[in-house]
Amino acid sequence: MLRDVLDVVIEGSKRAVRMRTQGRSSARGRAPEWIEATADYSVELKPGSTVLDLHVPTLLEAAPDTFGQGEMFPEVDPELSSFHYFSESLAAALAGDTESPLFDRGLLEVFRRLDRAFDGGADVVTVQNGREVQVRREHVQEFVRLEARIPPPQYVRVAGRLDAIRYSDRTFTILSTIQNQRFRGIAEPRHVSDLQDIWTRPVVVAGTAHFTPAGGLLRIEADRIRAARPTEESLWGKPPRPLTGAQQTTGPRVHQGPRSGINAIFGRWPGDESDEEILEALEQLS
Repeated sequence: MLRDVLDVVIEGSKRAVRMRTQGRSSARGRAPEWIEATADYSVELKPGSTVLDLHVPTLLEAAPDTFGQGEMFPEVDPELSSFHYFSESLAAALAGDTESPLFDRGLLEVFRRLDRAFDGGADVVTVQNGREVQVRREHVQEFVRLEARIPPPQYVRVAGRLDAIRYSDRTFTILSTIQNQRFRGIAEPRHVSDLQDIWTRPVVVAGTAHFTPAGGLLRIEADRIRAARPTEESLWGKPPRPLTGAQQTTGPRVHQGPRSGINAIFGRWPGDESDEEILEALEQLS
């Protein structure tokens, strides 16, 4: 049981840091070494106890070469730990915050693994890190429902000005001049060298958009970045919204009584034929 909980904590901590720095909790291939280092915990377990004492390094202690450059990752505080960001993401998911950028499908999938601990006999899993976060079995289904609310990814175009570029992990931000909002993106390796040529210029980014459960833009995984034409900044400057979402009803619901709706026809033949006539017709068809 404790092993299952520790698996969630370690994997969730790595993904929480990646969520903060890149806008995604996972990607194909092995995670960067500095991500792995942030969850290199030592664990103290006393015999007969169900308490895991984690000795957690700060981000700066875990990866000094990466987090020693304070301006490289302004999204995180290097004096805090990956466990801190894990507990924050977990708390946001428990609160059902559908607009939160602190979790995505990948993190919710990790949180759902706590059901193994409950199958093993746990009643509650308590995370303590300055504040207390409690997870019970019923919360696992809430994670499932929250994940189901996330709209599917879709192909979009977004226009704005390149506001920041980080070559270490190919992330960038675009500032929309229409609504003064910033969008986070991740460029493909072949586009990284092109970003410097269009720095601070109006650009159009085309790629796959990922959304929060409420439909807010979480990130764009770009497959094309180019200079914008004169009219495109106004055309594509607004944040994209998901094309699909919660099913909408077209009119008021009508109450069904014992003689209305499906109850009016349930158990009845669609015609006036008798049982004998139906059997005779079936025999002729055979």
